[in-house]
Amino acid sequence: MSFVLNIFPELLTFSLLAPLVLRVVIGYFFLKEGFDLLIQTRKSEAGHKLAEMLGAFGKLGIWYIGLLEIITGALLVAGLYTQGAAIAGMVIAFSLGRMGRAYPSIARHDRLVYRFVFFISFALLFLGAGAFAIDYPL
Repeated sequence: MSFVLNIFPELLTFSLLAPLVLRVVIGYFFLKEGFDLLIQTRKSEAGHKLAEMLGAFGKLGIWYIGLLEIITGALLVAGLYTQGAAIAGMVIAFSLGRMGRAYPSIARHDRLVYRFVFFISFALLFLGAGAFAIDYPL
């Protein structure tokens, strides 16, 4: 049996920084999307049409999605309850990916973007919080 050595074994010392980078980037994505959703739907016609179509539930649903994105993003950036926030991120990404065609004012990105967000959140579920997080593995 033969083994292949790493080309740059010195870089393996920074292995705790990889989850940090993924966590902060996805957290920033969720924070930005949440704030944009809450601010933009208040001003856009599509948000008003969705609220008219679904009634009070439509407006409440938009606020719920926006607040859930903001809370998930804040938890991921801080590194607090990272696995729970990763599960919430997976649910958000899956849901927005599914409703992208029906409600483009809520899911403003292509389905491929939401697939990337889903799988990065899935990776964070198993990788953990990484460096500079409040979470500690048990």
